[in-house]
Amino acid sequence: MVLQIRDRETRWKTVVALGEVNTPAVEPLITIISEGPNEAKMPAIWTLQKIGDIP
Repeated sequence: MVLQIRDRETRWKTVVALGEVNTPAVEPLITIISEGPNEAKMPAIWTLQKIGDIP
Protein backbone atom coordinates (compact mmCIF):
# COMPACT_ATOMS: atom_id res chain seq x y z
CA MET A 1 0.00 0.00 0.00
CA VAL A 2 0.99 3.62 -0.35
CA LEU A 3 1.94 3.91 3.32
CA GLN A 4 4.69 1.34 2.81
CA ILE A 5 6.41 3.24 -0.01
CA ARG A 6 9.58 4.77 1.40
CA ASP A 7 10.54 7.09 -1.46
CA ARG A 8 8.80 10.45 -1.02
CA GLU A 9 8.47 11.25 -4.73
CA THR A 10 7.08 7.80 -5.55
CA ARG A 11 4.61 8.06 -2.68
CA TRP A 12 3.45 11.50 -3.90
CA LYS A 13 2.95 10.23 -7.45
CA THR A 14 1.08 7.18 -6.17
CA VAL A 15 -1.29 9.31 -4.09
CA VAL A 16 -1.99 11.58 -7.05
CA ALA A 17 -2.56 8.55 -9.29
CA LEU A 18 -5.19 7.30 -6.84
CA GLY A 19 -7.17 10.41 -7.75
CA GLU A 20 -7.33 9.24 -11.33
CA VAL A 21 -9.46 6.25 -10.34
CA ASN A 22 -11.90 8.45 -8.39
CA THR A 23 -14.34 6.71 -6.02
CA PRO A 24 -12.34 3.51 -5.36
CA ALA A 25 -9.50 5.72 -4.11
CA VAL A 26 -11.45 7.54 -1.40
CA GLU A 27 -10.92 5.06 1.43
CA PRO A 28 -7.16 4.59 0.81
CA LEU A 29 -6.74 8.36 0.65
CA ILE A 30 -8.59 8.82 3.94
CA THR A 31 -6.31 6.19 5.47
CA ILE A 32 -3.29 8.13 4.26
CA ILE A 33 -4.63 11.32 5.83
CA SER A 34 -5.33 9.67 9.17
CA GLU A 35 -2.38 7.27 9.43
CA GLY A 36 0.20 8.25 6.84
CA PRO A 37 3.40 10.23 7.14
CA ASN A 38 3.04 14.00 7.09
CA GLU A 39 4.53 14.39 3.61
CA ALA A 40 1.84 12.11 2.17
CA LYS A 41 -1.11 13.89 3.79
CA MET A 42 -1.15 17.04 1.65
CA PRO A 43 -1.14 15.18 -1.68
CA ALA A 44 -3.94 12.96 -0.33
CA ILE A 45 -6.00 16.01 0.68
CA TRP A 46 -5.31 17.66 -2.68
CA THR A 47 -6.34 14.48 -4.48
CA LEU A 48 -9.63 14.21 -2.54
CA GLN A 49 -10.36 17.83 -3.41
CA LYS A 50 -9.60 17.11 -7.07
CA ILE A 51 -12.05 14.20 -7.23
CA GLY A 52 -14.63 16.25 -5.35
CA ASP A 53 -14.88 14.35 -2.09
CA ILE A 54 -13.98 17.32 0.14
CA PRO A 55 -14.52 21.06 -0.37
